[in-house]
Amino acid sequence: MQSYVFIAGYCTLASIVALAVQRKTKGFIGVGLLAPTLSAIILQLVAFLYLGYFDDWADIAFLTSWLIALACSVAISLLVSIWRRIVGTHRG
Repeated sequence: MQSYVFIAGYCTLASIVALAVQRKTKGFIGVGLLAPTLSAIILQLVAFLYLGYFDDWADIAFLTSWLIALACSVAISLLVSIWRRIVGTHRG
């Protein structure tokens, strides 16, 4: 149960970072590269501050967290584009 809460919290962090990056940049560079990388770096820094050292599995954790953040940022990007289409059609 605790791992599910951790993953949900990380997905929330990745979604917030994706929204912030999407406001500043557009396209594949922001959503596909910058947002997941920033989210994974933030997670590794928090883990370093919590543990006091870099874990032996930090490189694998970085890759895994980057892939999770990529999925979250792509989902957020799709939701934002759908939202903009809905709002755009109502304003007419």
